[in-house]
Amino acid sequence: RRSRTQEMEENEDDLELEEQPRSAVSRKQDAKAVPKPKDAKKDAERQRAAAEEIPYTFDMPDDAGGLEHLLADREVKTQRLILQRLIQCHAVALSPHNKSKLEGLLSLLLNRVQSLAPPDGDSDIKHESLDACIWGLFLVSREIPTHAAAEAISLIVHLEQRLADGVSSPDGPDWPTGGELLALRTLPLLFPTSDAAHPVATPLTLLLAHFAASCPVRSLGDAAAALFVVAELRACTEPAARVAPEVPTLLAALLVSALPQAAQDTLGSTHGGKALLEQWTLFSTEEDGDPMALLRGAVAAVAGKERGVEALRLAAVLSGDLEGEDAARQTLLSALQLATAVVKGSKAVADSLPGAEVAVAVMLQPLATASFLLSKALAGGG
Repeated sequence: RRSRTQEMEENEDDLELEEQPRSAVSRKQDAKAVPKPKDAKKDAERQRAAAEEIPYTFDMPDDAGGLEHLLADREVKTQRLILQRLIQCHAVALSPHNKSKLEGLLSLLLNRVQSLAPPDGDSDIKHESLDACIWGLFLVSREIPTHAAAEAISLIVHLEQRLADGVSSPDGPDWPTGGELLALRTLPLLFPTSDAAHPVATPLTLLLAHFAASCPVRSLGDAAAALFVVAELRACTEPAARVAPEVPTLLAALLVSALPQAAQDTLGSTHGGKALLEQWTLFSTEEDGDPMALLRGAVAAVAGKERGVEALRLAAVLSGDLEGEDAARQTLLSALQLATAVVKGSKAVADSLPGAEVAVAVMLQPLATASFLLSKALAGGG
């Protein structure tokens, strides 16, 4: 039998063995207790992030300045998040009184879209702000669809009335401004264009067709606006398997304006493009120049004698800031590219509609003739 003394000595040994890991742990804890030097840069970033944290509720802005204060100098994701939360916390389901607030926001966003048009061709378009505005308009139009449609129709009616007044004026009608073009571009993103009839999309399509048929092209700026309208008209008609005759006719007129005089003389008076050109000359002045020769000087460059020809920049189109030979070359190249897309799209529509092949071919005939003559001019270098 072991004595009591031996047991105590063994217990002491055990205690000594257990002391070692405890002392190691205590040393680690002591090491952690030692304060480390603070990282000032990380602390500043955390404070900045906390300051920039987006709140969940917002007061509805009363004017354009208030909306600008919410969205200015922010990334597109942040702008979209702000608009989303702004609309959600003022949902009609929360209170009927929010309807009037959302109606005011819709008007502010539409006006902001128009204000984002660049003042000149050298300015950059604020694509992030434009994207956020369209996102906000989409959300608001789903919240108050009836008022959104009424607001869009009001804009269309205003432009239609101004166009009618211009037609009866000796100076002729003017093309939409850059801001109005952006607003018209926004509407097909909010309302479906594939319906057989729609209270917004149908009047919008007719308005674009009236612009294409009635507004004279007296300068390169007008030509750029005309190409924008034609592109939008095509975007409004093709989803519904339609073809607007104003599209190939206006493009044919622009291509005819690039033809040499001898080639223009071969076209009869019934050629749609040449007839539209002659209509434009009725509203032109000596300062405007001759619409019949608007793009004639650009043929040699597009033919390849001069490299580096590019299509029109959107900023230049919206601002109308287009002058000189380079602008003429860019306009002609853009017209050729759009004409190619129109022909392909029109033939696709014709293939989808039995019995429409002949009608579409007749409608495209002026554009086909102008393209053929222009190809000969390009082959000869102008």
